[in-house]
Amino acid sequence: MAVINAALRRAHGQPQGAHEVSSDDLALAIRQTYDGMMVAIPAPHWAVFQTMAPAVLAEVLRELAASVRLSKYRKHPRGPKKKPPARSA
Repeated sequence: MAVINAALRRAHGQPQGAHEVSSDDLALAIRQTYDGMMVAIPAPHWAVFQTMAPAVLAEVLRELAASVRLSKYRKHPRGPKKKPPARSA
């Protein structure tokens, strides 16, 4: 997740306020997509990533991150807490 978040920051800039990315939503999307990708794309097609130089892999990740719609994974901050009702004795 740290690598993904770093690639997103590099591609889109540092998110602020309402544009912050929810790691939970992003992890859920990855988990839901992963199994299907493993079925649809055979293992030999993934081998290219094992032999990539780190700088080349970083560039590929930045290019992929640039196409991510951050609004889809926006944090939904909790509203202010309500005060508990006064206890009656």
